[in-house]
Amino acid sequence: MFTTLQPPHGLLQFCRVMGVVITLFSSATFSSAIPYQLHPDEVTALKQIDKTLTQGGQPLELSDACTQDSEANSTSVCNCTLNLNNDSYCHITSLSLKTLNFQGKLPSEMVNLTYLKYLSLEANQFSGTIPSQLGDLVNLTDLRASDNNLSGRIPDFIGKYWSYLDRLELYASGLQGPIPNAILSLEKLTDLFLSGNKLNGSVPDSFLKTDKNIDVSYNNFSWLPSCRDARGINTYRSSLIKNNLSGLLPCSGIHKCPKSYRSFHVNCGGPDITSGSILYKGDGNSENNAAMMYYNQGSNWGFSNTGDFMDDNDEGPGYILHSNYWNEPLFSTARRAAISLTYYGYCLENGMYTVKLDFAEIQFTDDELYKRVGKRYFDIYIQGKLEKPDFNIQKAANGSNKASIVFNASVTDTTLEIRLYWNGKGTTCIPKRGNYGPLISAITVCSGQRTYCPEPGEASKIPIVVGVVTSALLLVFLVMGVICWKFYFRDKFMRER
Repeated sequence: MFTTLQPPHGLLQFCRVMGVVITLFSSATFSSAIPYQLHPDEVTALKQIDKTLTQGGQPLELSDACTQDSEANSTSVCNCTLNLNNDSYCHITSLSLKTLNFQGKLPSEMVNLTYLKYLSLEANQFSGTIPSQLGDLVNLTDLRASDNNLSGRIPDFIGKYWSYLDRLELYASGLQGPIPNAILSLEKLTDLFLSGNKLNGSVPDSFLKTDKNIDVSYNNFSWLPSCRDARGINTYRSSLIKNNLSGLLPCSGIHKCPKSYRSFHVNCGGPDITSGSILYKGDGNSENNAAMMYYNQGSNWGFSNTGDFMDDNDEGPGYILHSNYWNEPLFSTARRAAISLTYYGYCLENGMYTVKLDFAEIQFTDDELYKRVGKRYFDIYIQGKLEKPDFNIQKAANGSNKASIVFNASVTDTTLEIRLYWNGKGTTCIPKRGNYGPLISAITVCSGQRTYCPEPGEASKIPIVVGVVTSALLLVFLVMGVICWKFYFRDKFMRER
């Protein structure tokens, strides 16, 4: 279900390459920034990292100078206020090597960057275990190593030595085994994304009684029957059990279906809306977090959200977007995600279904040039099968910024899953950082070959309403007939007398 991310294209490639250049030797600026010299030990460490990373590939250009510019729209590698010894040297506090298709083992030489606080290794093809030497990076506050091909367990040293850690992202990294208990004891940790790994073991109830954002979806845990979902926790498909409601929603308290459904309709990111005679249920009133799972026990659908938008300093538009399509309510809102957005239906009758997805490109519109050049790509999975790789709303819409696409799906275990997954392609910094990821406006799911069908339960109400109205009309006619008959024969009797 998870794909290895490929090197970015177009403007994303430009942004990424510039980010790496900036990361390794400067904060990009063409102003009168003052160059500072890196400490010689850190220059040596960078050269060792370069040698490890680029065996058989293209070497990275390195420099022993760093310019500092707080206005730069990029990741800064140097913090020259850390001139601890009054020796005019600055130190590397941030290193970003994401989405560059690096292979092989993680460079253990990174441990020599002793002032490192931020380390991003996302969206590469690193393999092997996480080196134990990295435990000495005691100043680290933010580690992101998602979308790689790592193996082994989550190291215990993360919980023992990285006491300043506030963010740990390891989704789809290939790790396995249980979660070290020491990680949850980290006092400053606020975000833990572990989705899409091979993690297992039992999970205590205390795991769900934390105020941290924790995503453990798509794993193989053994949950206690007493577990309950909480705010900021995503447990979707995190159970060792796979083939029933306890596997789909292990901590929801929903263990059996009250009835079977043949459809569901969703207005993504908005309120309840009636289109024609169909009621599209909205999810716009749900709480929005980087790690969240939504469901309503009165319905038969929900969604799972994974990922926080990179480096937007929480100043982005969030998880719900609004458009100007007020005359088309289903396209006027959209829900988006940083990595993965999954809508699922449950308690469905087994059989063939038609899935209609409605999209509106809200962020990259034609009204301004800087918005027009933005590109959004994501993969569409139906029932775990990749149906549309590199889907682009603008291209599918052919200039209108709105597109609808229809799929056929087979339901064999009473559940249906629609998954939108950001594959690392497209732009991420246009018009500013954090504008990327999959988004969707509306979903229609109908049994058979229909794209228009009643909301669950409405089909059974229609005959009742028709029957009641018909009975009432018959009763009225009957009463009127009796009255007319009575008056007619009474008048006839009076005339005869």
